[in-house]
Amino acid sequence: MFVSGETLLVYLEPRAFGYGDKGDYWTVDVALDLFIFDAAGELVFEQYDFGAIALESRVRNREIMFMASVDLEGLPAGTY
Repeated sequence: MFVSGETLLVYLEPRAFGYGDKGDYWTVDVALDLFIFDAAGELVFEQYDFGAIALESRVRNREIMFMASVDLEGLPAGTY
């Protein structure tokens, strides 16, 4: 149950991503879109290009995780 004014914490594990080559480093760039559905499956919120994450590493990481916090002020309390 989401309470209006709460900050939503999102755990992300991208799959099937590619790599960029930056000299001695491999890069992964992730664009974030956010979609929230209510308990009935209806779309109640969407935001494209919500955020972006860039990673540089000396190895081609195959398992990557990110955390994001989302302030959903104005979204009414409910089950999403």
